[in-house]
Amino acid sequence: MDRRWARFVAVVAALVVVGAGCAVPRAWDVTRPLSCGGSMPFDPDVLDDPPVAPGDPDLAVLLARYFMAVSPIWFGKPTEPLHVLARSDTNVTFAVGGLPDLDAAVPTGTIPALLELEWRDGTWRFHGASFPCRLLTVIDGIHPSRWRIDPAFPAPTPESTRLHVLVTEAACASGTPATGRIRPPALDWADDALLIGIAVTYRGGAQNCPSNPETPFSFDLGAPLGSRTLYDSGPYPALPLGWPRDGS
Repeated sequence: MDRRWARFVAVVAALVVVGAGCAVPRAWDVTRPLSCGGSMPFDPDVLDDPPVAPGDPDLAVLLARYFMAVSPIWFGKPTEPLHVLARSDTNVTFAVGGLPDLDAAVPTGTIPALLELEWRDGTWRFHGASFPCRLLTVIDGIHPSRWRIDPAFPAPTPESTRLHVLVTEAACASGTPATGRIRPPALDWADDALLIGIAVTYRGGAQNCPSNPETPFSFDLGAPLGSRTLYDSGPYPALPLGWPRDGS
């Protein structure tokens, strides 16, 4: 075992595997990596894992110290469930306070708190935190941007093979349109759903962060939409957009 992880396990927690189950297929699900508040990307399968079991009494003390460094209102929160979302030789990302109920009638992708530790100067140190944290997918290292059907064009039908949308860039872009920087959409087809993630290449250099305008964009689906529901797969779980309507 790498000495960093040997020390991490000794000081922080002993991870206990409590069995594994088969994931239930979900219409809004994707297999690409997730991120939360700019955290290190992680596999969505970890959201079905059980919480870690503290194996050392120093766990609460260690995490309380990090929480106190971020916000005193979170003191004591380390007693809540902890999940390891991602880890590398130099970083580890915890979800604190439980994971989203992805099997709920209306699942939401919000984690109460996210804590990141970094191996630096021979020990694990506080690196960052988010309170709360919204799960987002990652496409080629970029969080997809929001999009909606462009009302200036006819609404999609089962026969539609091309979509006209309005894209709002997620990253800071000094309030400029995303024209020429919108990447080919990532399409995930299912029998009853079409999940679409649209990423925008970042602008170079320093950017201000006013609201970005919507940018018109169109693309081919490669096949008829059929009766599938359209989803924006930028958020996780993917967001249903209500198309096609009335079961058409």
